[in-house]
Parts: sequence; C-alpha cells; structure tokens
Amino acid sequence: AIDTGTAPGITTTSGVLSSISVTPVSTEVSAVTDYTIAFTTDHVIAAGGKLNITFESDYDVSSVQSTDVSGNIGATVAVSGNTLTVTLGTAVTALEPVSLVIANIKNPAYVQTTDDFSLDSRTAGEGLIDEGTDTGITTTAGDLTSVSGVPVSYVAGAVTNYTFDFMPTHEIASGGY
Repeated sequence: AIDTGTAPGITTTSGVLSSISVTPVSTEVSAVTDYTIAFTTDHVIAAGGKLNITFESDYDVSSVQSTDVSGNIGATVAVSGNTLTVTLGTAVTALEPVSLVIANIKNPAYVQTTDDFSLDSRTAGEGLIDEGTDTGITTTAGDLTSVSGVPVSYVAGAVTNYTFDFMPTHEIASGGY
C-alpha cells in the first residue's frame, strides 16, 4: 500500500419522538384501563423494531398480556418491571404519526401527579433510534357511595357517638391506602 491512515469514529445521537401524548381512558385511582400512546417518529422503525414505554413504579403493568396492544398490525407487547416493550408487526416510516392502544394498565392506588412517561424506539437489535418524554397524568379519586352518619342519641345537647357507613369504589388496604 502506498498510503495508509485512520479516521476517527463518529458519535451518533438519537432522534426525537415528537408530539408525544400518553392518555388513559380513566384517570381514577386503581382503575384498570387502556392507555393511548401517540407520537411522531423522527426516523424509520422497521418491522420487528421496538418501542419502550416506561411508567413510574406506582403503576401496575403486570397484567398486560402480549396481545393487549392495537394500532400496529401484528404488534405484541412485553412487560419488564414498569416498562412495556411493543415489538412492531409493521414498519413505521420517518415522520409518521403513530397511535397505539395498550390495555390492562392499572393506575396508581392514590391521587397524585405521576412522574413523566419515557419513550424510546429501538432496532430489533436494541440500537437506540428516537426518544422522548411526556408529562405524567393526575389521577383522580374514586367515589364513596351509600354515605350515612347516624348518632347513637338524638337528645338535644347530648354528647353522643356517631356511626358512619360508606361504600368505597376501591378496596381499602388494612391500615391505610
């Protein structure tokens, strides 16, 4: 060889998932509900590529089954901790708006504003493509029904005890919420 040499490598950066929205059908505490995950890609995600959606630890995603995803033909979803990984059945083109619905996600057990949702798209070999976040949601309280309060004594001026009855929408754990 007459001439030889080396060139430095390059550092690549991920693209951006834009127009992200994570929207539940119900915001009620402890509700098992569907979530719509919408976003626009910056780059192509090939069939077999993945979308990871990370929920904060107060969510329960353990009941999500592999077929609980719709919006991409042939897609499946897997659970690892509080991350849902959707493996795409069909490719998504660059700059394509996507809307996936994932069923059987259980909201946190108490009223709160959740942490942000984190999303990233990856190749089938786990190479990072695009990433982004969406703000958390505010969960809402369930209802108390059949609420009543009955005094032991109806005598005017008497110091008395009351019995309160109610029916909560959700199970209340022993010793707290």
